[in-house]
Amino acid sequence: MAASRLTVRRQSPGDIRQRQLIVSLDGERWATLLFGQSATRELVPGVHRLRVHNTLVWKTVEFTVAPGEHVRFALTNRASFGTYALVSLLGVGPLYVSIERDDSEPGTRNQEPGTGNQEPEPGTLNPEP
Repeated sequence: MAASRLTVRRQSPGDIRQRQLIVSLDGERWATLLFGQSATRELVPGVHRLRVHNTLVWKTVEFTVAPGEHVRFALTNRASFGTYALVSLLGVGPLYVSIERDDSEPGTRNQEPGTGNQEPEPGTLNPEP
């Protein structure tokens, strides 16, 4: 039976590219992602809890992974309405975390030409080129 896997990516064009995103899985800190990075790990099949924060805002999702399934999530640290107004007025503003399940197959996501479509090996933290 093939191992189940989880990949999280922080590569959205809507990402504000500020602050790190700290990723926990089932209550265990797993990865810290800067913009352009991804992380992959093996999982046991079943229900899991993914929690992501930027040290200011937390977001949590529960998901189920089947035996041999590869689950992917896109993580985004984004601005919202009023963020830039507060930044210009106070010098700081709120940033929000988004977690979206990415069910597209590898190689079908928006990628720069020549970057390839290989998934990182389990247990790795990979900056994307």
